[in-house]
Amino acid sequence: MERLTLLQAVTSVRVGEGRALGAVDLPVQRERHTGWPVIAGSTIKGALRERARFLGLADEHRARWLDVFGREHPDAGNPHPGGMRESGRVRFAPAVLLALPLRSVTGTFILATSPLALSRFARAAGMDDAAIPQPASPEAMRVIPASADRLGTAVSSAHGNARLAGVEEAVLLVQEDVATANWAAFLGEFFDPRWEPSAIFEHLAVVHDEVFDFACRYWTAVRTRNAIDPKKGIVEEGKLFTVESLPPETLLWTLVSGLEPEDDEVLPARGETWWVGGHRQVGLGRVTSWWRTE
Repeated sequence: MERLTLLQAVTSVRVGEGRALGAVDLPVQRERHTGWPVIAGSTIKGALRERARFLGLADEHRARWLDVFGREHPDAGNPHPGGMRESGRVRFAPAVLLALPLRSVTGTFILATSPLALSRFARAAGMDDAAIPQPASPEAMRVIPASADRLGTAVSSAHGNARLAGVEEAVLLVQEDVATANWAAFLGEFFDPRWEPSAIFEHLAVVHDEVFDFACRYWTAVRTRNAIDPKKGIVEEGKLFTVESLPPETLLWTLVSGLEPEDDEVLPARGETWWVGGHRQVGLGRVTSWWRTE
């Protein structure tokens, strides 16, 4: 069985490359061909393995845990002591970016996605006939008709009336779009209706691929932190470093394959919050996983 799963960031999430790129000392993982943030499948699998161990599920459901995640300790005679002998039955694809929240002068924020991001998701979901919203230009964005007044400010000019939104450092023309509303409704089906996910998807906005690409590269959260002396446990004077992370409400999707019904004994329940990535000591890395129920 294969499960298309949405990952929603509850707090800022940082899954890093482990090396500096440009002005950021600790960047997030990125796809090579798009430059978009991504979470490796091995990272997701490792985080879920440790979650199960922390909750005691690795002992309570030992056989199931080994079957899902693989064997950690090799049998006698294994040529790779301390390594994995079996990779496990369940496979986790990389978590691909679907929507990135961006600051907005009106409406607080927009949950930005793009035609390319939606097309990749639609292909994974088997939505061959999905209508993909297409902004008229890089200066425009498509929004739910009911949200146009909230996300844009009405202005008048010699060329007529329009709604504009200040998004990060850009000014975008707000265009009402039924297809965007349909996408918001479809994505809402992944979530528990008791949590009123529609409140989040009312902020959904489809921006041009060029704008989304720029946002993924330059509008992620970057914070400056102090280095701590490991011996003294206090701040080292003059030593600063920058850390990149994905903000809360970021949406990613992944495919989990090779599942059996009994695997729910060791995997997170729908809507459960768990941890992935680093810097957990400062509260980063909480995500919730969601999927559609028939």
